[in-house]
Amino acid sequence: MSNNYPNATSMDNGGSGSNKGYYLAANDAESLKQIFKKISEEISTPTIDLGSDTIVKDIVSPYFQMPANASDITVKTAACTSYSGGEATWDTAETLVNPDISFGESDNSINVKGFNFTENFVSEKKKDDGTYGKKLIIEFTVSPKSGFLGGNNVPTNGTESGVYSGGACIETFTSPEVNVPIADITVTAPEKNVYLLGGVTEDQMKAGATADCGGVEIKLDQTADNFGLEGWQNAYVDINISTSNALSGMTKDGTYTVTCKIEPTSDGAAAVGTPATTKTGNGSGSVNVFKPEVTYQDSKVKYLVTIDNLPVYHEGTKDSTGANLVSVAWKHVKDKITKDSSSVTMVGTAPALSYTYAYSPNDLVMDGKVTSTQDVDVNVTFKINDVDVNEYTTTVRKACTLDGVECKHTDDSTSDLANSHDPEFVVHVYDVLTTLTITKTGMQDPLDDGQSFLFRVKGPNLPQEGLLIAIYENGSETISGLLVGGQYTVTEVESWSWRYTAQKANPITLEASGNEVTISNERDQIYWLDGDCYKENVFNTQGNVQGE
Repeated sequence: MSNNYPNATSMDNGGSGSNKGYYLAANDAESLKQIFKKISEEISTPTIDLGSDTIVKDIVSPYFQMPANASDITVKTAACTSYSGGEATWDTAETLVNPDISFGESDNSINVKGFNFTENFVSEKKKDDGTYGKKLIIEFTVSPKSGFLGGNNVPTNGTESGVYSGGACIETFTSPEVNVPIADITVTAPEKNVYLLGGVTEDQMKAGATADCGGVEIKLDQTADNFGLEGWQNAYVDINISTSNALSGMTKDGTYTVTCKIEPTSDGAAAVGTPATTKTGNGSGSVNVFKPEVTYQDSKVKYLVTIDNLPVYHEGTKDSTGANLVSVAWKHVKDKITKDSSSVTMVGTAPALSYTYAYSPNDLVMDGKVTSTQDVDVNVTFKINDVDVNEYTTTVRKACTLDGVECKHTDDSTSDLANSHDPEFVVHVYDVLTTLTITKTGMQDPLDDGQSFLFRVKGPNLPQEGLLIAIYENGSETISGLLVGGQYTVTEVESWSWRYTAQKANPITLEASGNEVTISNERDQIYWLDGDCYKENVFNTQGNVQGE
C-alpha cells in the first residue's frame, strides 16, 4: 500500500485511473516477489520533479567548523553500473561541472544545486538512456569547532540536513557520528588568603579555580552557570569537580587541591574514530595565613592619680594622652615579602582579638584601680575565641615621644620597636614639680644668736630616710623638685636642738605654688649645760684672753 494515496478509504480498492496500483495484494511469497518487481518497473520514472534547482542542504552541527570557502568543497557524481537487491555498483567519481555552492549563515548550512535528481535517479532497471542513474557526492573536511570539549558519538550534521525542493524538505539523510578526543587538562588553583585560625571550605577552594582543556577555560566555581560554557561546548561530556578536604583552624601556611575530570557521556563504539577517553587534571593552590600585628603607643598619667584599670588606656580615655592601641593589621610574611590584608582578597572577615593585661609592678593594681606612683609596664595576652594566639602575634611598640618623660625602654626614638613583647607598652608617670619653703621663727637676740636647726622632710620622690635641711636662726630654706599633689611632712630633729621645743607641723599637700611651712621654737633651757660656772670671755684683736 502506498502512502501516496492519502484519500484511500478501503483496502478492497486498489485504485483506478491515476491512482491505480496504490494498493496491491499477494497470496504467497512468489506473488509478493512479482509485486515488488512490478513496483520497481513502475517507478523507473519518478513522480516528483527534482530538477537542477533541487538543493542538497548539508547543515553542519554546532560542534564542527564550517569550511571557509566554496573552494574547500568538492562536488562529484558517480554513475551506477548495476543495482540489485538494494546494492549498487558505482563507476569512478567525476567532478560536477559548475555546481552552485552557497552558505547559509543563519543555519550553518552548505547548499549545493546543479544536480538533476529527476534525470539521474537510480533504478534497478535500465532507463531509456541506457543508464542506471547517478549519485551526488559532496565532500568537505570538518574539524571540531574551537571551544568544543569533545566526546563520543558526536553528529557531524544537523537533523534538518536533506534534499529540499521549493523550500520544502523532501527527505532528510542520516548524519554520521564521530568520536572527538578530549584534550589534556591543566587546573589553576588561585592563592587563598585567610586570617589566623581561619580556613577554606571546599566551595571556597573552587572559587576562582579554572581548568584549561585544549584552550577552553572552564570555571570550576560551580556557582558559574554551566562552568561558564555555552551548551554546545560540553554537550557530549560530563564535568566533575572535586577538592581536597576543607581546611580550618590554620596557624601556618598550607595548600589545597582542585581536581577537574571530564568524561564522555557514551562509549563511542559505534561511531567513527577512536573513542574519546576520560581526562583528569589537578591543580594545587597555596593558603596564606595572615597574622595580627598590633601596634601600641605609650601613654602617661600624673603622679598619684588614681585611674581605672589599665585597659582604659586601650581606648585612650581617662588621663592618657592618647590611646595605647594604635592599630591592628593583618600581615603575611614569606620570602622577606610582607603583604597586608588590605592589599589582597581575603577569605572571610577578620576575627576579633581580645586582650588580657599583666602589669609590672603588679602591686600597683588594687581593686581594679591603679594609683600612679611609678611607671607601669604592660604586657598583653591576645586571644581569638578564647584561644591564646600570642605566639602568632607580632607587636610593635612605637618609639616613645611623650613630653616630660624619660623612657628607659626606648633606645632609638626615630624607629618602632618590633616584636618587643617586653612590654607591649608603658604607662609613664610624669611629675609636675613645685617648691616648699620652710621658715624658722622664735629665736631671740642675743640668747639665741648663732643657733642652727635641722629639719627632716619626707614625701614622694625623696629618699626613704627623707631630706635633711639646716636653717640658721630665724631663717628659711626653699626645697625645689617636689611633686604637685604630693603629701610631705616636715619634722624638726629635736636631738639636735634639745634646748628648744618645736611646734608640731601637720603634713602638707603641695600646690603648684605658695607652699610654705613655718615652725616656731620655744627655748626650754637658757644654758647649754647647768649654768653653775658661767663666765663671759672677752677676746682682744690679738687673741689674748682678758677675762677669767
